[in-house]
Amino acid sequence: MQPLKPFPDLSDAQWVLALVACALAYYTLEIALATGFFFTSNPGPRLSTPQVAGTAALLIAQAALAFLRRTRPILMFVGMVALLLLAMMLINDRALAVNLTLLYSVYNLVARVPPRIWAWLLLGGIVCDVSTQVLISHLGGMSASAYLIIVVLIRAAISYLLAVPAGLLVASHERRVQLASEYAEAVQREQSALVAAAVAQERTSMARELHDEAAYHMSGIMVQTAAALEVAERSGRDGTLESLLESIRAESVLTLTSLREVIGVLRDPGTDDRTEPASAQLRELITTVQRTQPAVRLQVVGELDDLSPTVARACYRIVQESLSNARKHSPDAPVVVQLERDERTVHIDVRNAPPPDPYRARPARSGFGLVGMHERATLLGGQLTSARTAEGGWHTQAAIPVHPRMPL
Repeated sequence: MQPLKPFPDLSDAQWVLALVACALAYYTLEIALATGFFFTSNPGPRLSTPQVAGTAALLIAQAALAFLRRTRPILMFVGMVALLLLAMMLINDRALAVNLTLLYSVYNLVARVPPRIWAWLLLGGIVCDVSTQVLISHLGGMSASAYLIIVVLIRAAISYLLAVPAGLLVASHERRVQLASEYAEAVQREQSALVAAAVAQERTSMARELHDEAAYHMSGIMVQTAAALEVAERSGRDGTLESLLESIRAESVLTLTSLREVIGVLRDPGTDDRTEPASAQLRELITTVQRTQPAVRLQVVGELDDLSPTVARACYRIVQESLSNARKHSPDAPVVVQLERDERTVHIDVRNAPPPDPYRARPARSGFGLVGMHERATLLGGQLTSARTAEGGWHTQAAIPVHPRMPL
């Protein structure tokens, strides 16, 4: 939503020059048509040169107050009213003293100041305007009758209230723009928090998996060390070998205990520590896809059974999330899944066509499955890209190192 701009977006100096030009042009036209200053044949009042020049100077001073329109709108309005009252007393005619500068000051005040403030300021301006008109009429020989007061009150109210709707319109629109901006910032903050939560969840999941893998190998070291101790004891050798093996066993126990204490707390309550090997999960996923989803064409090149649990589980998650997204956003659309393993990298390529029936497809939302996939691939030293295809489908590519280097 763009800010409403009923007037050109000029600088303060440009506004001053524009107001001076408009005010003097309007004032000159009024003097020419309503007075006998330029044309003695006009039946209007006769004005002296000091009166005309003084009023023109006051109009220029009013326009110069536009420098305060952004920073001091209240001071600008008060200064405009004060100069207007001086012009009225100088020229003895309110119609010749009122100019476009007053309307602009009212508009600027209403657009930039809260209603509880500008309402009282406008009321004060009207009261001062009416009082000055009554005073001028009294000095001119007219009695301050009720009729006179009502007439000048109506004239003053019209002058001050004419620009209020424009100010209210701009203030309302700027408020909507501000609320829209705040809402967009809140949505952005929420989106960032959800992305951070998804990344943290994926890191936590990998921490659990690393705990399982480390615990498995450390348990093996402990068993083998215990067996070596028993063999050494039966062989009757000196205690040097037994001492070394005992030190290894004790260090293994300490390491395994620390792993369970530090990383084990990341588990959800009730989670079983015994998990199925990741390579078996990947094989099961491939078998399930081939059996239950005929629209999915699966191609596997290379051996996947000897992958490390961390790599196999990453491949499993990426393929699983890609198929889940395809089912949600492109139901019944053909899907091609390719897994190719070489000496260094496992390449994953998942491509689905656009949905045959667009009305059955779920609208695309800012889910965080892709965030988790990308985080997992990055932590393993790999890469993942996912984007919409030119035909309207989706294409996900990943490259996961067979021997990742990641800090424990």
